[in-house]
Amino acid sequence: MTPKMALRFLRLVTLSTAIVFNNSAAFHGHVYHGLVREDAMEGDNVELDSPLYVRRRNGLTSEEICGYTIYRAPISLPFKMVLLEPLTGSAKIVIADGGRLDYEKQQRYSFEISAHDCNFGSNMSRSERELVLVEVEDINDHRPEWVRSSFAADADEGRIYDRLLQLKAKDADGSDPFSRICHFHIVTKDVPFEADADGVIHNTEPLDFQLKQRHVFEVTAEDCGGLLSDVVTVTVTVNPVCFPRWTGISTQVDFITGTHYLLLAANARLNTCDACNLTQLDVTVKFDTAHLEKDCDLDSKSIKTQLKLCGASENFVNLASIGDWTGNRSSSDEIKDDVLDFDGIEDAIVIDAEKFQCNVGSKFTIVTWMKHSAEFDLTHDKEQILCYSDSRVLNHHKYSLFLHNCHLILLLRRQSDGNADSSRFQPTEWRWKVEEVCDGSWHQYAISFDLTEARLYIDGKQFVETRHNPMIIDDWPLHPAKSSHSTRFAIGACWHGRNHELGEFFVGQLAGLSILVNATETDHVIHCLHMCQERLDFTRLDDMETATSVSLNSAMSSITISGESVHAVQNLLRRVNYVNTRAEPTSGHRPLSISTNAKCSDGEQLLVDTSNVLVTVVKIVKPVLLLHLPVANLLTDEDELKEGVKIFANLSLVSLHSNGNYQNLSSVQMVLENSEDGGDMDNQSKLESCLVQVDSHLDQSYEYFKFPSDLFSQLNLVVDTSEDGIVISGSDVISSYQVALSSIEYLNTRPGDMNQRYFTIRCTEWTGQFISNQLDVTLEVIHKILKATVIPDALENEEFVHSVVHRLAKPTKPGTIVLNSRDIGLGMAIMIVLCVGTLIILTVLGALKLRSVYERPNDIGLDEKPEMEWDNSALTITVNPMEQEMYEEPADECSYQSNDTEESEEEITVQENGPEGSDADEGGTEKVIKRDLEWDDSTLTY
Repeated sequence: MTPKMALRFLRLVTLSTAIVFNNSAAFHGHVYHGLVREDAMEGDNVELDSPLYVRRRNGLTSEEICGYTIYRAPISLPFKMVLLEPLTGSAKIVIADGGRLDYEKQQRYSFEISAHDCNFGSNMSRSERELVLVEVEDINDHRPEWVRSSFAADADEGRIYDRLLQLKAKDADGSDPFSRICHFHIVTKDVPFEADADGVIHNTEPLDFQLKQRHVFEVTAEDCGGLLSDVVTVTVTVNPVCFPRWTGISTQVDFITGTHYLLLAANARLNTCDACNLTQLDVTVKFDTAHLEKDCDLDSKSIKTQLKLCGASENFVNLASIGDWTGNRSSSDEIKDDVLDFDGIEDAIVIDAEKFQCNVGSKFTIVTWMKHSAEFDLTHDKEQILCYSDSRVLNHHKYSLFLHNCHLILLLRRQSDGNADSSRFQPTEWRWKVEEVCDGSWHQYAISFDLTEARLYIDGKQFVETRHNPMIIDDWPLHPAKSSHSTRFAIGACWHGRNHELGEFFVGQLAGLSILVNATETDHVIHCLHMCQERLDFTRLDDMETATSVSLNSAMSSITISGESVHAVQNLLRRVNYVNTRAEPTSGHRPLSISTNAKCSDGEQLLVDTSNVLVTVVKIVKPVLLLHLPVANLLTDEDELKEGVKIFANLSLVSLHSNGNYQNLSSVQMVLENSEDGGDMDNQSKLESCLVQVDSHLDQSYEYFKFPSDLFSQLNLVVDTSEDGIVISGSDVISSYQVALSSIEYLNTRPGDMNQRYFTIRCTEWTGQFISNQLDVTLEVIHKILKATVIPDALENEEFVHSVVHRLAKPTKPGTIVLNSRDIGLGMAIMIVLCVGTLIILTVLGALKLRSVYERPNDIGLDEKPEMEWDNSALTITVNPMEQEMYEEPADECSYQSNDTEESEEEITVQENGPEGSDADEGGTEKVIKRDLEWDDSTLTY
């Protein structure tokens, strides 16, 4: 028995004891206690606290028990007795047929039972009665139900309510905890309301009538057993309440990197609720930069680059770059110079005199980035930023810049030359007390010294001097000492010549420490070095009306607009921009505030709540824009080129995110070719333009580009063609550009004049910030080869061809003639033999003459005898039809020469007059064909 069940039995025993006590006069037998679940089915057992059997056999006349009789039971008792063993009368109580329990209608049952023997009628005997008490255990079978079909409430805008609405639901379960409602849940997301465990609805933020006049959301109730109710609709109607405030200003706006400008309050409107007649209105927009490490999101350039861009002197010397640094170097997102980390123990740089002329003269400017520890210790020693001192014997500091107790101190000890002016008492030390030195943040410091005046600039702003800040200390100049002639220049420490060691080490970070000697830099350049790349700006001065003014502070982090007209001031406020021209700005939030000072005509102030705007700088992920063609060398023939060739038919154009590890273009192409699912590919990125160029100007009279205009119109792409190529522009997804580029055709109506054309293609994304690789495509033209057939005169005689070729083409032996198989007359046979014999003799004679001619030189000089020259103007060479190998197609031009070989054969060298790589001779080699020649002397005259 489980502890839970035992507890229930104990409670049941307590209840039954009370029942038995109240009915003690009528009942004195045994009491059984039972439990049963409300969802018990027919035949399920009732759990009893003790076994049920005949305990006292008084009144029974037979040993065997045949059943039990139930007394004093309700009419619809859902139980019945089941006998298990006749001798002992062991039995159980089960749910009767058709019995149903409902805790909400009846929680417990009480009845009496008596065992009887197997006799019938008047002979039947019964045992004493025993009491049975059965308690029904409740289950959570009812869901919560709302007391109303919907709920509604009204709320004034601008208020926070603790109790806006009370929700009510009930549960039909009859026992605790199933009958109680434990939770209320708002199932509609992103609503400014909450519900507590008691069903009380309250708003989590002030409601704004202009943003939303009615809020509708759904709520469910949950009982303590975990069952949920159906949803109920709750409607909260916002009542407008007028109070002076700015409207139309978003609490959060996103700034996308590369857009440079963002209007902060383009729809600003001041609602005065007609509270008074305003005579003066001042609105201040303030940009809070305290979240940035350097109080300004500067352009990420080194001091060397900044000096050059700001027009500084070319004589600035970067001291850290000419010294030997052995300490730690680090990098910073804010500083592009190498950051030197000084540990305050041993890190320092000693610069040789050969690398830097240490004497700064009477004019100089020092510029550096510095980040110093925020810890403040009055007992701390000096921390030298730079120091020029004696190298041995003495510890004279010629000049130095150091920190001490959150003071920035410049020491300059002049050398006396013996005259009266150089030996008098004069300023030697300038001590500036500045909080930036010990705030643990990056700051840019610049000190310009001119004769006796020293000026300090922090973050581009000149330090405003007071009566005691800086503290200026006068001292005597240094007199020449015979015992010390050499000096040392150190960064991050100071050389103590007396002890031959470095001391007064600096603890912190330095970057870009540079010095200009014998000259000072202008205020404009120093201010330019720290010019913020993010700021507030106002660019519509032409919109200013009479009696209005706009003022900006030097850092352009605050703009104040003043005027007498509400309409004029709010129009100027709409022109205020957040500006960030950095290529890679620091991502994150930029809080801005818009405060208002309004004065009524009666002199009273009109209270207007401050509006807060959070500018979120969204840093875009650099894409890798890739153009790729499987085959970049295309071949085409002249006919196809006349119709048009698609030079980018298989172009792949994808944009891959830079968070992949793409070291170079080849690795990107490998990813593209081997990727099955696209990986980091993003073909939904938008392109701005694509440029297709040719290697030389197009002659548009016979060559040009062709493209489907209707397709480009559907894609909203603009096409501009020129003699240099074609430009496609318009913001659209990559897939659209790929379809458009694949449809471009190149046509040339004079393909015979062209061998090759070179095309390049390049695309841009994000208004030109990201440019794809340059894809080069080569188009080569295969020209037609016109083959001229030379037909000998003898072959033009059709009768001769048939009579000779067919009869004499295949001789079995030299001099043997194969005749037709049909019978011919003897006379005819003799005539044929004579004719053939005559023909053979003529052929032999012709061959001998031809050999004698070709044994002579081909070129006849002027000094040779003209009578020896052969006149071959009427000569025709005929292919010998008796040759064993037939020559099927004569060449266009033939050149030949006579050579004696071991076999004494004649060779004819035939070379086709076609371009290299033609079908007739792809290798460009000469064909050597052995032929026997015969003379056709039918046209010769003797």
